[in-house]
Amino acid sequence: MKRDSRFYLEWQKSFGINQNKNIIMTLFQEAQQSRNTLLDIVFRYISQNPGSRAADIKRVLGLDSDFEGNQRSYLIFSLLGLLVNDGRVRYETEGRSKLYFPIVS
Repeated sequence: MKRDSRFYLEWQKSFGINQNKNIIMTLFQEAQQSRNTLLDIVFRYISQNPGSRAADIKRVLGLDSDFEGNQRSYLIFSLLGLLVNDGRVRYETEGRSKLYFPIVS
């Protein structure tokens, strides 16, 4: 994604990083690759199962978040938000739920 290098520069500035740049850059690149892999997997799932709810996606893909024993959906909602913002996914509201659909170009 085009945004990755901009995010890295902002991240680097915020921490005043100037030592071990190669190590930090490698870790940053690995993190971005992993994030992009997760985004692609969620997008593929939505493409194959249009109208899926976040709870179903996280359950099927095993993307439950857990902090100190409290189940949350932070990870899946973050990934879905990125997909929506990138224009790859749209949602429709049904009651209190959102149904996610792929945007095919």
